[in-house]
Amino acid sequence: QNFGTAADAIKGFYLEHCTIAGYEKEPNRNSLHDSCEYQNLVVNPFLLNKREVNTSPKISAFAKIYAHILLFLWRYCYPLLWLLSYCRFSIYKDAGEANIAFRKIFKNANQNILCLPRSIFIATTSARFKKHGAMFIGCFLPSRHMHAWVIEDGKHADIYDSTWIMFTPVTMMK
Repeated sequence: QNFGTAADAIKGFYLEHCTIAGYEKEPNRNSLHDSCEYQNLVVNPFLLNKREVNTSPKISAFAKIYAHILLFLWRYCYPLLWLLSYCRFSIYKDAGEANIAFRKIFKNANQNILCLPRSIFIATTSARFKKHGAMFIGCFLPSRHMHAWVIEDGKHADIYDSTWIMFTPVTMMK
């Protein structure tokens, strides 16, 4: 039985930029290879490389304010959080550094429930994310528990996050 090509497998339903109406679209042929590569890393986590992390990144006042804005929007106004995720600030050199900065800003918080604002913070403040990273949101089936994580340069961004491996990815942001 013929199941089609790899492009047919990735073809899916995407949300239109500023509406809730879904529409079917063809994937970008240039990013098709990258998307397959990142999905392969999630499905086969043993292929990920080990991340060496700078444990003392500089935390600017802008980074602190931005992290607190993300947390506020995550709790009270999710559509604005979604819109803010399109911004790129390039404060940190890579995702590992951005992750440590976020963890230091919210050092007394339960980091397990902050996975979405942390992943958005990493994706929007890492200088390498746009070309070398992907953010995933996964579901722990059959429950409705969700988790978000970032993979950049073939490495998981958060060296302290070990729960992501239990989640099936349902969406990917590049």
